[in-house]
Amino acid sequence: MARYIPALLALFLLSGCSLFSKSGGKGGYGLPPVPISLLTLEDTSLAEEISLLGEGRSRSDSSLNSLTTGVVSQLLVDVGDEVTAGQAVAYLDGTDQRIALAEAE
Repeated sequence: MARYIPALLALFLLSGCSLFSKSGGKGGYGLPPVPISLLTLEDTSLAEEISLLGEGRSRSDSSLNSLTTGVVSQLLVDVGDEVTAGQAVAYLDGTDQRIALAEAE
């Protein structure tokens, strides 16, 4: 009897497979076919313009100190300009210093 079990098992498996074949019955588990449509892709350029308002701030601020006091007679740089060490950024009116020098002599 044990010899026939593998043969019977194979027979049941093969007969079960025929239930889902497309040759008979509903096939595909009884679901209707789904309509599809195909599209052809085309290269296009997308141009989108966005106007935004905002405020920019620097990551760091630097303070500028002078060795002497006086009135600024000429400003050589604007806000946001890059400067290097030792570069002149402004000229001071030297009238007060000339008067002080003349009095000291």
